[in-house]
Amino acid sequence: MALSFAIPSFAMGFKLLRVWRDPVSLDEGRWVRYGVGLFVMEFIVLHAGIMIGGAAAADGSIGLTLLLLGFYGLFAALIALGFRNTSLFSSFLFVIGGRALGSLLGISTDSQALFLAHSLIGMVLYFVLVFSSVLLPWPRLGITEAIAAEQRVPGSSGLWVDKPHRAIGPAAAYFLLLGIAEVALLTWVDAATLVPG
Repeated sequence: MALSFAIPSFAMGFKLLRVWRDPVSLDEGRWVRYGVGLFVMEFIVLHAGIMIGGAAAADGSIGLTLLLLGFYGLFAALIALGFRNTSLFSSFLFVIGGRALGSLLGISTDSQALFLAHSLIGMVLYFVLVFSSVLLPWPRLGITEAIAAEQRVPGSSGLWVDKPHRAIGPAAAYFLLLGIAEVALLTWVDAATLVPG
């Protein structure tokens, strides 16, 4: 399971690294906006993963799982709407739908622990890199001011909107570090020791 989490993390990390270095090489620069939206959406994915994993560990019912899916789905839909990108919502449904299905079908105690450990490690890395995006001077690399302005959603503002390189760089680092953590830590450390309780 850890390796199944690591491979997509590495793939996304390298894709965002490519966007950061040469944004027009992917979808004529539209991946700049998509990458920022993806990093925002990751918080909802992580939080939903913790809650759905917790519900599964506590023998949550189908009703509770569906309620959680609806609750987080609403936030995901609003984020996708804000970024004017339905692919963000589709990605959320694909990732969280799979996790919810796994919890409904019943997963082993070891798998539940690994599932929660993945989400907790992701949350720690996420917050460290979000704070670094505000506090550290991440370089622009290929994301020029002109590309940033071109990909800005009209009427939007904020640090990541005005300076998307300060989201894309940390997002690339986040996914790469998450992949490393999954390979180096979660494949050989007992996940139950990483999860409280």
